[in-house]
Amino acid sequence: MPIVATSKSILASGLIAVVGAVGCSQNGTNALTGNSPDGAAGDAGTGGATGFVARRGCQSNADCSEHATCLQFGGGGPTACEIPPVAVTSCPGSNPRNQCCATSDCAAGSCFTIETQPVQCSSTAGVDVYNACIADGCAGDGDCATGQLCTPVGYSLARSCIAAGCRSDADCTAESGGVCVLLELGCCTPQIGGNTFRKTQLACAYPSNGCQIDADCPGGFCTVTGGRASCATNCR
Repeated sequence: MPIVATSKSILASGLIAVVGAVGCSQNGTNALTGNSPDGAAGDAGTGGATGFVARRGCQSNADCSEHATCLQFGGGGPTACEIPPVAVTSCPGSNPRNQCCATSDCAAGSCFTIETQPVQCSSTAGVDVYNACIADGCAGDGDCATGQLCTPVGYSLARSCIAAGCRSDADCTAESGGVCVLLELGCCTPQIGGNTFRKTQLACAYPSNGCQIDADCPGGFCTVTGGRASCATNCR
């Protein structure tokens, strides 16, 4: 049974990372692991307390690192540099959870090595590494619910529907200077017993208190409420 993609951040219940399949993102973080990739596109932003400045991503492939492609969300939305994922051709050991050793073993989708965690965002639960058949969750925006869009080809292992509080800067009008940003926030601080996982989505950010990553919020966290990304004291 193939795993149907639901977002880059979490393709299935408990999935926290994909081995060797992630490029750089607009916000400068690897959404699957929480680490900073090399070659992230865009200018540095500033904390929400002092006036947020969005990282604008890429305009063309020339703005991306080697082997990465500039992808755009929606008709005129935010962009991100991504290295297209490459399917695997062998199995990582003899894990009984392996669904495939190559794409030819999959009834649908392609074969990738993934990592899962039994307790979401846990600091102690460890991970399980195995191969799985990953299939697209959508072929276009028409396959997604209202308020969602289908990710572009090449973003993560397969296309998926993600929440979209905006599709372009024109949708962000609550304050002047609003921009539509891609948020790949991932786990709140991992801890014993697990923690909240913030799914990949598009949201409006404003100069007064906007953010794209937690580092934009000194002493706080970047959160999304009602399609608006802003700094908060609690991670949610």
